[in-house]
Amino acid sequence: MNFLVRHKSYLLAAIIVAGVWIAYALGGHAFVESIHAGRAPALLSALLPDRADTPLSIYLRLADFLVVFLGFLAFAIAWWIDSWQEFKPLVRQLTVFALIHVFVLQGLIAITSPERLHDTVLRRTKQFFIVEEHADSWNPMFAAYRHARHLTTTSRPLYEDIFFTQHTKFQYAPTALLVMPVLERLMADRDWKGRLTGPSRYISWVFILLTVCLSALILMRESARELYPAGLPARDKAALITLGIVLSLTFYPTMRSYSLGQLQTWINGLLVVALACYTLKAEVAAGWLSGVACLMKPTHGVLGLWGLVRGHRRFFIGFLIASLGGLALSIRLFGWADHLDYLRVLRYLSQHGEGFFPNQSINGILNRLLGNGPNLEWDAKGFPPYHPVVYFGTLLSSLAFLGGLLVWPAVRRLKGEPLEFALAVLTATMASPIAWEHHYGPLIAIYAVTLPAALRKRPFGRWTVPYLIASFVLTANYWTLTNNTAIMSGAWNLVQSHLFFGSLLLMGLIYACLARPEPDAAR
Repeated sequence: MNFLVRHKSYLLAAIIVAGVWIAYALGGHAFVESIHAGRAPALLSALLPDRADTPLSIYLRLADFLVVFLGFLAFAIAWWIDSWQEFKPLVRQLTVFALIHVFVLQGLIAITSPERLHDTVLRRTKQFFIVEEHADSWNPMFAAYRHARHLTTTSRPLYEDIFFTQHTKFQYAPTALLVMPVLERLMADRDWKGRLTGPSRYISWVFILLTVCLSALILMRESARELYPAGLPARDKAALITLGIVLSLTFYPTMRSYSLGQLQTWINGLLVVALACYTLKAEVAAGWLSGVACLMKPTHGVLGLWGLVRGHRRFFIGFLIASLGGLALSIRLFGWADHLDYLRVLRYLSQHGEGFFPNQSINGILNRLLGNGPNLEWDAKGFPPYHPVVYFGTLLSSLAFLGGLLVWPAVRRLKGEPLEFALAVLTATMASPIAWEHHYGPLIAIYAVTLPAALRKRPFGRWTVPYLIASFVLTANYWTLTNNTAIMSGAWNLVQSHLFFGSLLLMGLIYACLARPEPDAAR
């Protein structure tokens, strides 16, 4: 009895769970069948699959999962309430922020968004849980793979035919096609019909799971190392991991990569694993994983250059093993011609870029400011026309980003702490002419590294926390309301680039933390 008095939150949770499960057992499936028939209450619409032809079995499985999940959630909330006074201040503050971010902020975004763009990150989270992945990059990759393996009648080089003649936006290097034999073998039906099938449809899901879980573990480990070197109680470790998972599952760039159906999901996952390895001082593994990511997306060669210039030999060796080994295999499979032809694609992309608003880069900003190319509509076959201001502005900004990464740490004589590698990953994305929203997926792990260091060093004094919150709010959400500015001229279009500017704030915070390797006060 004394236990129930002291822990009455658990008793309340048990009563609620018992009531929900009894109600579901008595009439839950009948209620789900009525929803499937088109009689869903408005408040439940956000939890349902998007496709109208979704089988009833999907709805029933989703309902079963939600009922079980809500049971665990009720006891987790009870444990949280019971442990609240014993939590470290960091856990309590993050809890309040997570509640505001997931419930209050997403509600405000949904209310203020135009109806045709009525969307929040929670929709992408739902798509992850019901394994609903589209085929944004898989379509052009399968077309390119079939050409590269001579399954078409044309004898022209890969990019001459696919990219320049058919205007299919396959922008990856031939080395990215090394994943296609495995992907094709894992498909239930090898005749590509526009959607991954069989075991292949779960690969991206696993990469998202890796991103989410490792970001949470990085947050917990870095918090313990930076803020609580004397030791962090297991209760707080479990709470930090839980909060990290919640914030990762509601981080728009990460979840967007999955819902689109993107190879970028794999790249994001590899980079997050590499960052986790780097925090554990496994530099060879971090370099190897970065090299594999570079095979899929050559702009991440910046990481290899960083390792070379900054003298991280073990990292650079791992990077070389993966990148050169993969390149040799790709040349063996697809020949020299397609690899050389890819240089023309890189040159073309650097001269044009994209004006479509999800391109969160200097190139995208300049194209939109100048009205150069479509802003709100995706052009699947074309690119903005060449504009010298866009081209040279993009070139200069990329050189500035790379110069800061490669020169500034050397001047400061830094020792290669995890923050520096996090800065390299962020720079590799922001320096690219085309940096779509989903390319920023690793940001969630970068925040996990940056938050504890920023709280310890306080580079901006009392403004450090508001600064970090502003950066996260700008990057973690899909602010559909900002697209209303597309009908305006001039600088109003800048608000569409909230993800870029939030990332720029994060980059500034990392530089500020690196500039102050020792805090003013003892930990």
